[in-house]
Amino acid sequence: MHTNATNQDYRLSEHERQYKQACLSEYKWNVAVWCILGFAVCTAFTGWYAFRAGYPLSGAIGMFSAAVNVLLVSIAAAAIAVYLAKQRKDTLRRDVALMNIDAEAWSRRVEASLAEDRARIRANGWLWTAVAILANVLFTVVLVSFW
Repeated sequence: MHTNATNQDYRLSEHERQYKQACLSEYKWNVAVWCILGFAVCTAFTGWYAFRAGYPLSGAIGMFSAAVNVLLVSIAAAAIAVYLAKQRKDTLRRDVALMNIDAEAWSRRVEASLAEDRARIRANGWLWTAVAILANVLFTVVLVSFW
């Protein structure tokens, strides 16, 4: 038979798992927006380079508009995901506070335990951004050289 303390421990561990998941989701989307912004800026510069190298203006504008569209859609998706993650975190903090636990201290402790995961997410995000930018630059150079 479970005691109240055991049930509360179970609920608290489940809240902690969900809180970590919401924090990491929020962080992933924030990193993704910055990575996509870097890629969009690179695409704008490669479009400008292609135009300066003699590629038709319509192609350069196409590169730039594609970058802007990807950026806008990504920012909209990220805004929704971050908003939902923040709502979930607030709900979990309220639930923890209802268990007579200091919710602010609890949330700081849980977020501090995610430092390694955040560093991994940030490193992977910048790695994929670098790969995408390199592919973009190589594609543009090849496109312009065969033009």
